[in-house]
Amino acid sequence: MRAVLDGYSRQIVHWEIRKTMKETEVEIILKRAKEKYPNVKPRIISDNGPQFIAKDFKDYLRISGTAHVKTTPFYPQSNGKIERWHKTIKQEVFAPIAL
Repeated sequence: MRAVLDGYSRQIVHWEIRKTMKETEVEIILKRAKEKYPNVKPRIISDNGPQFIAKDFKDYLRISGTAHVKTTPFYPQSNGKIERWHKTIKQEVFAPIAL
């Protein structure tokens, strides 16, 4: 599952479930999120995964006017807001069903 989160309100702007997470798929997700809020100057915070450091992705960010902040490797707290959202989703989805 990939999600785009508004850092101020902590609301999920857009999310999708995908089998893979290639550079082109990240671009599609970001485009769809940006369509919902066209007047916002976006900034993405990501880890250093290959899809986020690919040359084509860097070109897309430059053309779309999106700022990119990369987190410190092996330090998920750098992107704590979305990490917390993922934790909540996992707890809700995988929570045992109370009878």
